[in-house]
Amino acid sequence: MSEKIAQLETIVAKGGRSKPIQLDPSNFKLLTEGPRNFSSLIVFTALSQRHNCFPCRDFDPEYGLVVAAWGKAYKRGQLYFAVADYSEKTGAIFQQLGLSSVPYIALYGPTDGSKPNIEVYDLNRRGLAAEELASFVEEAAKGKLKVARPVDYTRYVVYGSSILFFAVTIRAIGPQILFIFSNKQLWMIISLVITIFCCSGHMWNQIRGAPYTGQRDGRPELIAPGFQNQFIIESQIVAVLYAITSVMLIGLVSRAPKIQRLDLQRFVIYLFLAGFLIVYSVIMRIFRQKNGGYPYRVLF
Repeated sequence: MSEKIAQLETIVAKGGRSKPIQLDPSNFKLLTEGPRNFSSLIVFTALSQRHNCFPCRDFDPEYGLVVAAWGKAYKRGQLYFAVADYSEKTGAIFQQLGLSSVPYIALYGPTDGSKPNIEVYDLNRRGLAAEELASFVEEAAKGKLKVARPVDYTRYVVYGSSILFFAVTIRAIGPQILFIFSNKQLWMIISLVITIFCCSGHMWNQIRGAPYTGQRDGRPELIAPGFQNQFIIESQIVAVLYAITSVMLIGLVSRAPKIQRLDLQRFVIYLFLAGFLIVYSVIMRIFRQKNGGYPYRVLF
């Protein structure tokens, strides 16, 4: 075993402790054949562009962080990191293991040769992050591996630029933004539109996937019978009726009292009242059409 470790230490010294061993058939046997008193973490991957293995490319820098962390806490003859990138040179290794998907990560633990002692890293459950892989190999490393990620200056530049852009925008169009947030009439209209939009049954249509219209006896049907059915056009009709009653009521309460001429004021009040009663009667008629047992009505 000491001869194996000496050979592996020579390979590590050539490549550097912060880089994984590049596998070939000879050093693969050196790392995996028993008996052995050391552990080996081997990543089988396919980084070439022609393989289109996006998880392989995403995982490669994460694996590099873990190897670099081990390089700082390196202990001779304890744990070795290696990578097998699929090629003509390493294809025999993949065939020997019967691998059909990559990346594939296996931890070869110490063994006397009677048992393989191989633990496979579950990528689907643990993901591609370096921190997860580091926790996976900590037992073999006999210590905690501290993954040190490089500072992402691009993120800080983006954040700083965004804050600066936001500040300049606020300074340039501050009065307009203040007008939007302080305009009561604007928010009243927005609130009214949202209320009508939701009360007319639009959300029900989105959830249930209601048809736009129906058909009965070869003729188009605008109002679906019963409370468990509804057409999109029915919601649009009800929304328009709700909007008209809202306008009539708002005009009656807020506009009519401001008219100075008494005769004109009386005419406007009668007009708003009549419009409100007629439209509300239509709404009640639709309600009775959907529920034949409902006994109440306003005008018709």
